[in-house]
Amino acid sequence: MTKSQQTENHELIPESSQTKALPLYMDGDIHLTLHTRLAQSLLNGNWKAYQQGLWQFATKVRDLWKGHQADDPYADWCFMKIDEKINHIQEAMQKIEQHLTYRLSQLRGFNIPLFENPKPMPLTLRFVTPFSYMAAAVLSELDYISRQAYTLRHIGQIVEFNQLPISVVPSIRQLFSIPLAWKVHVSRQDIRDNNALAKEAKDKMGEIPAVILNKELKFLFLLNTLSGR
Repeated sequence: MTKSQQTENHELIPESSQTKALPLYMDGDIHLTLHTRLAQSLLNGNWKAYQQGLWQFATKVRDLWKGHQADDPYADWCFMKIDEKINHIQEAMQKIEQHLTYRLSQLRGFNIPLFENPKPMPLTLRFVTPFSYMAAAVLSELDYISRQAYTLRHIGQIVEFNQLPISVVPSIRQLFSIPLAWKVHVSRQDIRDNNALAKEAKDKMGEIPAVILNKELKFLFLLNTLSGR
């Protein structure tokens, strides 16, 4: 990822006075309902790469958040990769949704509501970071387009594989595995000192881009440490 690409993806609108005036802590339950087996199957997996589900992802992201708060640039780098992957997946699903919506609209004389599960899976979400909610939103969108595809199939309409929701599942699995790349807790000061911990981090996770190490990027969800240059 080039510096220009990073800057394009992570440019930030300056923090407003209203944002600074918000309470330091707020809490509440967020509810999500999933109708399809495909979306439900991505909730829980295991700890192997590309086999994680949303719950494993959220657990690792919580650890990443602690690393971010401890000024770990590799944690920040992982969060930026997560954000970019989510954007790519959302773009792919939007194209699928547009195609399936068009297919449903072209059946003349039909008024077709999307099929629903009579016993959907209700979930209560209480995540620590916005990234886990962003990942949950990916599953919510996957659930919606899966309902579209199921409805079309039920009424005898064939959908090409690349327009089926299952085609984005490998990308979602990749998203959920991104936090596994974070293997060593290290701070920016460790890297500046070039100590043993910094060398271990470089060996296991690669060389951190200078724009992230030096806080030259502005990123909406990492206001705690990234500078506003």
